[in-house]
Formats: sequence, structure tokens, C-alpha cells
Amino acid sequence: YVVDASAVSEYGTLTYDGKTGEGTFAHGGEGNPLVSTMTFTFTATDSGGMSVTGTVTINVTEVNDQPENPEITGPAAGGIYKDGDTLTLAWTHGDDEETEGSNLTYQVQVNYTGLPNGWADVETAYRGDSLAVTIASGKVTGDAMQLRIQATDTGTIGGGRDKLPTEWVASPVYKLDNTAPSVGLEAGLPSGYVNTDVGFVVLFEDEGAVTTGIGDVYLNNIKIGSKLSKHEVTAEYNGVYAYKVFDGIGNMTEYTVTVNVIDKLAPEISADIEAIAETQNVRADGGTVVTVS
Repeated sequence: YVVDASAVSEYGTLTYDGKTGEGTFAHGGEGNPLVSTMTFTFTATDSGGMSVTGTVTINVTEVNDQPENPEITGPAAGGIYKDGDTLTLAWTHGDDEETEGSNLTYQVQVNYTGLPNGWADVETAYRGDSLAVTIASGKVTGDAMQLRIQATDTGTIGGGRDKLPTEWVASPVYKLDNTAPSVGLEAGLPSGYVNTDVGFVVLFEDEGAVTTGIGDVYLNNIKIGSKLSKHEVTAEYNGVYAYKVFDGIGNMTEYTVTVNVIDKLAPEISADIEAIAETQNVRADGGTVVTVS
């Protein structure tokens, strides 16, 4: 057997056994021209010198290549968030032979520690390279969250029946701080009336599995400082002291101290002199009885 492989040499490599005529053709793959059909000829000669020429046709079927995995570029590791915050998940497209990056579709999922069903869909057929994800307010019970994405190409066979997904690519784990600061009095207020100033100390502490520290502190809507552990007050008069205490990520506690035990006014004393003159009540020792109110 003699094979003329010149017609297919630019597409791949043809190997054969000249005695049996058995052979294989390996397409060169990426970088080689891709055609739907290709042909080459062969000549078979018997021991008597008689020859015959034939043609072999190879049908080439294109197959879909799996896209390369995307790469997550943000948010950076170490971030701390709370309920209601929005973070932007960003990524770069992986290469794909058949589908441009902008035409890849992405499934985006989120997982919170404490979420009963694990991963939950945020988007199922999203196109782009970034997505704003808002943490469900009031529904998160854990103290951490993670996002992941998976890209799928458009496929090559009619209607995209051979679509291929990438592997799942996960973001870093982000911490969640949904615990508001703890606020309270160092000691109680006097239980009865006093005729002096009243002093008290309000204590601030950021609690929870994840903490960001005490942030801004307001008293009656006026900022009195940041990163405070306590606030000392000397009240000269009765009044209401309304605190708003934030932690470093924005969780807030409202706390009110009401002072209503200060009485610095002495009693008023008066005498009814006319009544004394009319009644002329006289004590046994000669003194006059004076009625005082």
C-alpha cells in the first residue's frame, strides 16, 4: 500500500502500515486548519504488480472546548461586612476557543455559615465581569460568608446542546459582624432624691464572634468621640441623656439615661401675720403661736 498524504498533511499526521494498509489520522488540533471533510488517495499493489487506486474521506466534527476557569479579583480577602451591605464581586474571564469572554454566562452563588441549604443562587445566567451582591438583611444567622462563580460557554452544536461549564471558583471567606455594641451603666443611679449633682459612667463594648471595635459615639445627637470605652457625666440638673453608639462597621445601639432625682430647691416658709394678730393665741409662757406653712 502506498498512500499520498499530501492533501491532508497541513491538517494533521497520517500514519499507516504499508503491508496491511491499516492506519490512523491525527488532527493537529489548535493552530491547524479545521475543515469539515478531507480526502487522500492510496494505491494498493498485489504480488503480480496489478494496482488499484482508492480515495479515503475523513469527516471532521468540531467539538466544544471547555472554557478556562475565571479568576476572582475582588473583594479582597479580610473584608468584614454586615446585613444590608453591598459588595462587588469582580472577576476576569477565562479563555475559551469558541466563546468570547463577554458571551460567557455565569452562575453566582452565596453561602452563609448557618445557612441550612448551603449554597444559594444569586444569578443563574449572568453576563459580565462584576456583580453587586447585597447581604440579605435580617436573614443571616452566621458570622461568615463566601461567594463562588461558574462560567458556561455558548456551545457549538445546534442550539448549544454541548455547552460546557468551568469548575466552581470560590472567593475568599468574608466575616460578618451583625452584633451591635453593648452599652450600660457602670453603677446605678441614686434610688431617692438628692440635693447634689449626680455622676454616672456609661460603658461601651463591642461584642460578638466578629468585632470591629467601638466607632463614633453621640450624646443627644452631638458626637462626643470615637473608640471610647466609657463616658463620664456629672449631671447638675435632671434631664435625658440619649446615646447612639456605633461599632466600626456601622451597627448601632441606642441607650438612654434619665436623671430625675436631683432636688436642689429648699422648702419655702411663710407666716400669716394678720391671722396671728386676729387670733392672739398666746402660749402659756407668754409667747405667740405662729402658724407656718
